[in-house]
Amino acid sequence: MAFMCGGQAPGDTLAGDYAIEPLVSDAFCERITNLAGDSPFRIIGTAIMLRGLVDFNFMGRETTKDWENAREMNLMVAARAKQEGGAGASLSEKLLDTIDQIELRSRQWIRESERWEQVKKDALSDERLDQWLKQNLVSRD
Repeated sequence: MAFMCGGQAPGDTLAGDYAIEPLVSDAFCERITNLAGDSPFRIIGTAIMLRGLVDFNFMGRETTKDWENAREMNLMVAARAKQEGGAGASLSEKLLDTIDQIELRSRQWIRESERWEQVKKDALSDERLDQWLKQNLVSRD
């Protein structure tokens, strides 16, 4: 999750120093605060935006069926690219190489998707974000 967020977010602000290290929800929330500044509304907006961005990145990678579909699509595109020859042959080889990695990649993505769902249900749920916003607005007065 951290690797993906770091690659999709501005700089390495969300991923921290080591983008490949797993990111726990407290560290993720701290990085959201660091990115957004001290305005409660900016922090909530950043959290919601990032939650949506991560959801978007997991789309089509959350289930075994998603990965079966990706494998089939890669095989079809590889066959078509090979038929066209030239640069298509190189693309075909690259796609076939990625197909060999799908089993491992699918397990990793599915595992991280499950972990992400837990973070969303806990620290990044609408209810928790609303509670945090109200507490921080009251404490500012």
